[in-house]
Order: sequence, then structure tokens, then C-alpha cells
Amino acid sequence: MISKEDFINAITTNKQENGISAFVGAGLCSDAQMPDWLHLLNPCAEELGITIDEKTDLFRFAQYYANRFGYNKLRKLINKTLNTYQHDSTLVSSVLNVGFKSIWTTNYDKIIENNIIKLNAFSNTIFDEKDLANISWQNRINIFKLNGDISNLDNIVITQNDIDNYQKNHALFLTFLKRELVTNTFIFIGYSFNDHIVLSSLAEINQYLGESSNTHYNIMKDKHTDEFKMFVEDLEKRYHIKTVLVEEYSEVSALLNLLKRKILDKNVFISGSFEYLPSEEDHFAYSLCKSLGEKLIDSNYNIVTGFGRNIGYYISGVVTQKIINNNIGNIEERLIMRPFAHIMTAEEDTQFRKLLISNANSAVYMFGQHLNNGKPEISKGTLEEYELAKSMRKVIIPIGITGYSARKIFNDVKGNLINYPYLEQFIDILENEKDVELLSSCIISILNKIKSE
Repeated sequence: MISKEDFINAITTNKQENGISAFVGAGLCSDAQMPDWLHLLNPCAEELGITIDEKTDLFRFAQYYANRFGYNKLRKLINKTLNTYQHDSTLVSSVLNVGFKSIWTTNYDKIIENNIIKLNAFSNTIFDEKDLANISWQNRINIFKLNGDISNLDNIVITQNDIDNYQKNHALFLTFLKRELVTNTFIFIGYSFNDHIVLSSLAEINQYLGESSNTHYNIMKDKHTDEFKMFVEDLEKRYHIKTVLVEEYSEVSALLNLLKRKILDKNVFISGSFEYLPSEEDHFAYSLCKSLGEKLIDSNYNIVTGFGRNIGYYISGVVTQKIINNNIGNIEERLIMRPFAHIMTAEEDTQFRKLLISNANSAVYMFGQHLNNGKPEISKGTLEEYELAKSMRKVIIPIGITGYSARKIFNDVKGNLINYPYLEQFIDILENEKDVELLSSCIISILNKIKSE
């Protein structure tokens, strides 16, 4: 078993280095009143006149029902039952909020997809081997449904016969699962491990990799029995899965929200741009971006940027080179770039900026200039990002010495310094310091101070 604090620290580190995936079981959908497998099959038990409980082999039981009444009747009963439940789930939303690009599940229902739609995000649902060709890692969440989907009941995995033939019928699916178990760190949430698909895959991986295998993590409701304790120990000993125990699944949202906050604490949004600067100022801008970018990466912070003119180019170039040359983690996690579309409505532009800022807990502002008939002016976009960050209660760090929008933001912050106590001892440096090494070190000190508090 592992403490909640150690779990959060481990996942935050793994997200930077390897990437993380979620594996969602029926337990996570409990707040949507979605039944677990036991309650899903209770009507079958009543019809057969027998009693089932947590110790019942449910795949074998479903096979007995199918043997007696046929597969079609079993599937129709499941379809009828699942379609009577609501699809809103705070627990599922808390999982999506962490920012997983890959979610695996044995559930048939549409709860995950429906909650993604409510977040105005996009997803791919993969439940057939042919769907694997549609996987996209760009701005989409991939949902892998190992046991099938309610939209295609003929191919769901529900009986012992389905389990017996899983390897033969889903060989390519299993290959993708094993690949991700090797490359990513998984968080299993509300999953019972009763179908043996995951554990069999891990056993095969461990046979080849041994102690080099990834450590995965499991959030599970404590059953407070000796047998359950031994099961949790076995998960760690044989399958390298460490378990965080909760009393109720309602605790999961709070735990995942803490994880999200910890992840955001490591993300720093850099706002700023300029169309033209005199040679000396341009050199200062590049040197500042280089120094700050390298120090952020060395200090285990990640960078989020909208790729503002010149500033985005300077930052991304330096940071990409730093990560590649020093093999410092996953470049897509360490440098999150979201360039603006060429044509956007005012509303789309604002929503895009808001989405960018939501990926970080801190926002650094520098320069912010555009040309109007050849004359330099402050950038309205940088000012809007400042107002958005304030409304979202982000940590704001304006580098006043860089001028333009950043100077305007700095003056506003300095005039209301009581609202920014973390800047008090650094305010003169942000306003006057021209040494880029001292200036960037100052920003790292501010970030570290916020994180420690």
C-alpha cells in the first residue's frame, strides 16, 4: 500500500517522464447510479432462482445464463439495464480533469464519452480492432473499451466463453494494452481485476522485464478483510501495482483534484510577444527566454505557451534543444505548445486563451508588443491573458523591465501588492534588473516559494 501523498508525488513525476494512463472500472461510475457487474447481473440471478454475491465468478455465471436462455436475451437485458441510468458523474469528471490522453475501461456504457462532451473536449472511442487505426494523440482523449461498447452488444465480453477466447479474438487490442503498460504509468480506479485481462498482460510483461517493469497505481475501496489485504499485497508483489485505499469512492474526487493541483503547480504559462524590437532589446529578449526556459526545465517545471510572436519561437527553440540534448523527460509533457489559429472569432480567441491558462498554476508576463502602422503598442492579447489569469486565481509574475504590456501589468500588480504577497521581496528585481540570469533566478525563487507554501 502507498500513502496518498506518496501516490501524488509519484504520479506527478511519472507524468513528466513517461506519461500516465487511466484504467476505469465500474466502481468509479457509482455516483451515476451505474450498477457494478454484480448488480447488473442480479436480474439474471433472479430469473435462474439463485443467489450471487461478491465471491461469484460473474463471467461463469453469465455463461450459465446464456446457456439456459441464449446470448441474445442476456445482451438485451444488459442493454435495458444500462440505458435506465443517468450519465452525469462527478467521479468521472475528476478523472478527465487530470488530463489523461488515454483512458482504458472494461465498462460498456457511455458515461466517459458523455462527460467528455460536457467538457467541450474531443474523444475517440476504440472498442473494435479496426478502431485502433483511428487513434489520435493530438487534442483528443482515446477511450479504449476492452470489453466492448453498448452500441455493439453482439461483440461485448460478458461470458466465460468470451474470456476463454479473448486472446484469439482481441490479440491486437491486447498488444496495444501491453505496449502502454510498458511505456506509461497506469492509475487503476474502481477496477476489481476480476477478469484477469490486465493481470495476465502484466504477468507476461514482468516475465520479460522483471524488476525493470513499470510501477503502476491502484485506487480501491478498502474491504477491511484479511483476504483483501493479501490481495492488495499480491498486486504489489507480483504485478508491481501499489494501492491507495479509500473508505468510499467519493474520496477519489478530492484525491484526483489534489493530483491535478500538484501537476498544475509544475506548469508555468509564459505570456508575451513582440513584432519588432531594436537589436539590443531583441538580444535581451532572446537571452531572457533562454535563461528562463533552461532554468524552468532544470527546476522540474513544465512550460505552457501559446507561441506568441518571437517569444514563443525563442522559448520553444531553447527548451526543445535543452530537453533533447539532456534527455530530460517527455518533451510533450515538458513543453506544451498551443499555437493560435490564423482566423478566430473574438469569443474563440478568449476561450483559447482561457484553455491555455487553465493548464498552469502560474503565469509569467514579458514584453507584449505589436505594431500599428509601424509604431509599437501594447498587446491587447497579453493584457487579456492577465485579466483571465486574475479571474482564475493564478499566480501572476510580471517582468516589468521588459516593457509594453508586461510593464502595464507590472504597474497594476505593484499598485495592488497586498494581493500579491509572494512578489513583495522580488518586486524591485522584476522592475529594474537587466541581468537575465538574476532575473530568471528570481522567477524560479518565486515559483519555489509558492509551491512550498
